Amino acid sequence: MPAKLSGHARLKTALVLRDALSADLGLSLPTAMRQLANVEDTLGARAAFEEGGYLLALASLCRHAGERHDKSSDQLG
Repeated sequence: MPAKLSGHARLKTALVLRDALSADLGLSLPTAMRQLANVEDTLGARAAFEEGGYLLALASLCRHAGERHDKSSDQLG
């Protein structure tokens, strides 16, 4: 049976996974965090979660990241 991780180890693991996911999605982590905070301030945490506000905010940033990637790829070719 695997040993249980301490609270610090679980937090560190979560932060590493968060950073890896944002990199895979092409997101600027500070920008994403600001966008999510804005959604939460506007809708409240419960409504933002239930109404999909958080997902819409992240999807918007992913689309922008994809557009930036496409433009930079065009410049290389």
